[in-house]
Amino acid sequence: MYEGLYSVLFTTIIVGTAGMLLTYLVAKSIAENMAFTVFNMKVLPIAATIPVLLLISYTVTLCAYKMLSRATIVERLREVE
Repeated sequence: MYEGLYSVLFTTIIVGTAGMLLTYLVAKSIAENMAFTVFNMKVLPIAATIPVLLLISYTVTLCAYKMLSRATIVERLREVE
């Protein structure tokens, strides 16, 4: 039941570290080459997506679990044969 939450956790860790660093370096180098731009990196939009990802992953996992638990294991195995 927690596999969706684990994927959100790993996504948050990867995006929060390597993704933010890569975004900062690339966007900063592009903004330095253009005289009319100023680069300001905001963490709030990325932090705001974490609850949305948690909600989506929990909802999908819960719906899949409910759909799979309707039939017994024996009935599901018979369908495969």
